[in-house]
Amino acid sequence: MIKVVKTVAVLLLVFMTSGFRIQGTSTGLQEPTRLVNEGGGDWQTVSLENEEFSMATPVQPSVLTRLGEYASVVGHGNVQEERTYSGYTDGFVFVLESYKTSGHGKLLKYLVHSYHMQPIKEVNLNGSIGTLYQSEHKDCVVQHFFFVTPKHCYLLTLASRDANHPAIARFLASFKLGSNRSDLGRLVPKRENVSIASNIDLGLVLKINEVTRKAGIVCKPEAQYTELARKNGVKGTVTLKAIFDTSGKVFVPEVVEGLKDGLTEEAIEAAKNIRFLPAEKDGKPVTVQVQIEYNFDLY
Repeated sequence: MIKVVKTVAVLLLVFMTSGFRIQGTSTGLQEPTRLVNEGGGDWQTVSLENEEFSMATPVQPSVLTRLGEYASVVGHGNVQEERTYSGYTDGFVFVLESYKTSGHGKLLKYLVHSYHMQPIKEVNLNGSIGTLYQSEHKDCVVQHFFFVTPKHCYLLTLASRDANHPAIARFLASFKLGSNRSDLGRLVPKRENVSIASNIDLGLVLKINEVTRKAGIVCKPEAQYTELARKNGVKGTVTLKAIFDTSGKVFVPEVVEGLKDGLTEEAIEAAKNIRFLPAEKDGKPVTVQVQIEYNFDLY
């Protein structure tokens, strides 16, 4: 019998448990992207080869990529490739999930279940017809837009504490599906590579019970099972001490409990790419310490 590998990530927090998205971790994106400056601020329009979208972003997006047979594990259906482009700035989170698939029905069902999404209405976003969904989150507003193109399915997620955050309208006005422009410059989207030994001042890090508004998780990647760990039948839990910074980054200063064959490294990579709205104390963003567990099992 063929063993199927599945990992489950558990965030040991008392804040926001609904709407977590479980997805694959990545290797770096190899294909070049195209970039052009937008008027005002640091916003830039990013358009990628082998994709069917362009979007203006306030920060350079990070990229997670997953290929191969994982679709049968997590219930996506026939997905050959998944990429997630995401970033955070000034109280605004954007996440674009790109799925290369031959059928979107099972994928959409999986996404609706994973995010606890409720359909709101059909939308026409810059000429592209899709569906607007919402998911329940405490103390923040999260919108999802689902689109189907000839080669991809796209799930666009935008989140903020304020439903009228100006970045939401600006992002939506820029997002376009279809052929990418050929007159843009080149850019390779960054990969989160924060060192496990960060320079963050631990004296300024608060505990969960010291904040007045807890961090809001928008996107929580799954840790990928390595081929070596699969071959050796490694199972168990990786426990990480993590810090959610006010910049929207996750630092991992300590591995509480690790696993061999690359599973600890995969858990750290997944944790670094969690997207969240920072915790607050008395109305101001603060840095908090949390504990994260990634459970690795063979089924």
